[in-house]
Amino acid sequence: MILKIYVRHSLKHFLHTIPSSIDTMIRSSIIKYTVLGGIILMLPLFNDCLAQKNKNLDKIYHVKWLRSMEEDEHEIRVYRPESYNFPPSRGRTGFRLNDDKTFINYEIAPTDGILERLGIWERLGDKHLGIIFEDSKRNFQIEIISLTKDNLKIRIKNY
Repeated sequence: MILKIYVRHSLKHFLHTIPSSIDTMIRSSIIKYTVLGGIILMLPLFNDCLAQKNKNLDKIYHVKWLRSMEEDEHEIRVYRPESYNFPPSRGRTGFRLNDDKTFINYEIAPTDGILERLGIWERLGDKHLGIIFEDSKRNFQIEIISLTKDNLKIRIKNY
């Protein structure tokens, strides 16, 4: 008798939990697909944000950036396009980034001329570039602090 009651109770409980389990699965599936649908709907917005970041970084390419030492702030270096009206100086260092990944570093030569060193650059994140030369002792990283068409502020780190 006790076994019969136990079996009947277990069967009743089992039958009662089936709809609950199915209901939970359906609810869980609805939540999954709702979240997935939301993510899919937001992907174009995410792509637009990435495109905007890349568009802002495009201002840095194909410009000969010369250092405006007078405007430097502690470890932040300020660069201006070559066309900027700089005050007189004994020479200015600078660089140029091309979209084909070439990097030209402009240094003051021993004869007070300009010495060009060629390297390559790689993107390390939204605001970080790695600069690589044949002589690896010269490699460094650029952190872009701010960028407009006529002003570039960066921090240089060893790479």
